[in-house]
Amino acid sequence: MKVEVIVSTYKNPKALALTLSTLRQQHWSDFGVCIAEDAEDPETAKVIQDASSGAQALKLRHVQQPDLGFRKNRILNAAIRSSAADYLVFVDGDCLLHRRFLSHHCACARPDRYLSGGLIRLSVKVTDALLSNVDFVTNGHIWQKSWLRSAGLWRHVRHRAKLMPETMGPVLDRLSLAPDRWLGSNASAFRSALQKVNGFDETLNYGAEDKELGVRLENAGIKPYSIRYSAPALHLEHARDYADHRKNAHNLALIRAHRASGQYLTKTGLLDLSAGGHDTGHSAGNER
Repeated sequence: MKVEVIVSTYKNPKALALTLSTLRQQHWSDFGVCIAEDAEDPETAKVIQDASSGAQALKLRHVQQPDLGFRKNRILNAAIRSSAADYLVFVDGDCLLHRRFLSHHCACARPDRYLSGGLIRLSVKVTDALLSNVDFVTNGHIWQKSWLRSAGLWRHVRHRAKLMPETMGPVLDRLSLAPDRWLGSNASAFRSALQKVNGFDETLNYGAEDKELGVRLENAGIKPYSIRYSAPALHLEHARDYADHRKNAHNLALIRAHRASGQYLTKTGLLDLSAGGHDTGHSAGNER
């Protein structure tokens, strides 16, 4: 199975450099990386160029679009359309990944399900410290008990930071009471499953726009499977100037409507079906 990691990013080159550093540390080595940039930032381009060269160069490609507001779903669709991989893993360019992150995503991959991993949110103070001293990331110290204690995280994340026996993660995954949903910063699926639902809805702004995809995947028979404790990521904190509570409420209402109707195909996604575009062979309703 050919694997590609799609990394979404928006004008945060320092964080992106750390994300790519953790991808270079992965135990699973046979994968490509697509940087899905919702902007055209010169500093981001320099980070990508640096990560593409040297002894630890990643197999990178780069898709981007002009900065016209929050259009993450649009650039993610561009990444999916242009990918030649069978299996796609989605992370945000401000997440730090455990060395076994990719190997666990790939081990759990099945055509009839999508995977949802875990996210450990760092404080502004800890985020600033990591951005100022990248050695903690490049040498893997961020997953050690001593560092987690110093960061004030140990009591909260010891059961989610891959510090227990490997056999315990899957057990906790199954015991978790957290709802299974598509998590935009840590999720994966076969590309064919994403094509079945016509990808992300490009009309949606920030706020549950990732969960909306998960609901449509479920309506199409692609069920969620939690790897919350088996595949965690540390999230670097940042400002969200693009957040709009009104649009978030709209997205949540759309999710409720999809759950009620069983709809799985979006009209504005990988293909534009809104005005006589190509037909994917599925109706807008649930065929199950």
